[in-house]
Amino acid sequence: AYIESNHDVDMLRTGPYPESLKARIRGPHGHISNLESACLVRDAISGPDRRLGLVVHCHLSEHNNTPSVAHATHRRLLGDEVRLGLASRGGVSERYVVVR
Repeated sequence: AYIESNHDVDMLRTGPYPESLKARIRGPHGHISNLESACLVRDAISGPDRRLGLVVHCHLSEHNNTPSVAHATHRRLLGDEVRLGLASRGGVSERYVVVR
């Protein structure tokens, strides 16, 4: 599954964006934080259909996130339940093979 993991809540709070933009990002029509993303994945793998084996983080903010922070947040909530990947922001990403 590809899932947005746009920002770290603390990095967004202390980051360079004006408050109006921070509010939009955090709002109901904004972006999905690392923690929200990890919770969505946790809920998906705790249901009756636990076939989710790969989660690829995408749309990471250049200013309010890093791959290592997104990865650590997911690992903290998910442990080793799923394989984690990263879609590159500006280049070619690793090739992922998805089987059904």
